[in-house]
Order: sequence, then structure tokens, then C-alpha cells
Amino acid sequence: MTKFEEELSSLPVSKSTNYAEYWNKAQLLTVFKDWQQQQALPVVPERVAGAIESIPDHYSAFEAIDLIKSKVEVFTEENKDWLQVYNWLCEGIDNQDTFALAFITRKYEVEKPQLFYLKHIDMSKRNSINDLYLKKYIHADLTETGEHRLSHAMSAKGMYPPKDYCAFTQQEIDSMQTGSYELVPVEDGE
Repeated sequence: MTKFEEELSSLPVSKSTNYAEYWNKAQLLTVFKDWQQQQALPVVPERVAGAIESIPDHYSAFEAIDLIKSKVEVFTEENKDWLQVYNWLCEGIDNQDTFALAFITRKYEVEKPQLFYLKHIDMSKRNSINDLYLKKYIHADLTETGEHRLSHAMSAKGMYPPKDYCAFTQQEIDSMQTGSYELVPVEDGE
């Protein structure tokens, strides 16, 4: 029995009044027999969403996956950006099913990656007023030789710096040496 049917069966028996006639359960079930709860949209990473949008509509889901495989295997150098899409598809049948549903319906949500602040542990402990967070490189942080200068943003204890230049994805963090930093998850409202 569906949730709708359970809720319907708990309703009182129908009756008529001077103002309106209430439908009985059998009438309601007949009218709403095809009613189904709204299904959640499939969720795909941003790169996969880009791939879906770039593959023409006339491709089948199988042809789309085969195209991605060919791009990575045959024209490796020209299609390095497709490698992440291919790797995601290879992670398992669930990802392939999600891709197929998103590709066929062209209805999906783009996954928002978890962001983190990188709070410097020692420097933040020594400073009683501010915490120090790793800052993304910007042009002003280049040395005379064009190398990136390590830079930090200060923020009052209990406060966080702006996300646009101090928040990192897990993928960015994995490419760095972050031994002296604490990962602080960025909350949605920050």
C-alpha cells in the first residue's frame, strides 16, 4: 500500500452536506490511481553536466558513453578534460545509470562540491585575536620571478574569510601539502 493509500484509508467515511458532496475513498482512488510522488532529479558532478550539455541530443545514452570513452582512449591529449567524466562513469554502474537518466531526460541537478577553509593550526594558536586561513593565489601574490607567494587571510576568531578566495574543494586540497592546516567545512550560509 502506498503512502497516499495509507493516508486515504485513515480518512472518515464520505457523507453529503448541504454545501458539498465529499468523495468516498473508492472515487478518490479512481481519480488518483496514476498519482505518483515526484522523483528526485539525478545529481551529477559539474564536469558530467558539461559533458551532457555538449553531446548532441540525437545520441543515445549508450552512444554518449561510447563517445566519452573514445575521446579519452583515442584522442587522449586533446581530451584531458573528459578524463574526469570517464573516470566518474567507471566508478560503477550507479554512475552509469545516473548519467543515462540525466542524459536521456536532460533533467538533473549539478552537484555542489564540499568546500573547506584551510586554517593554519600554529599561526592561529599564536594569535589570540585572529585565525589565519590559506588564501588562493591571486595575481598580486606573485613574486618578481612569477612564483606564487604563500598568503593567508586573517579573520576574527569564530568568523570566516570570504569563500571566493579562501575556500578550496577536496580536489584542490589533495594536490597540496596541508600538514599544518586544519580542514574547516564551509557551511552553506557562509
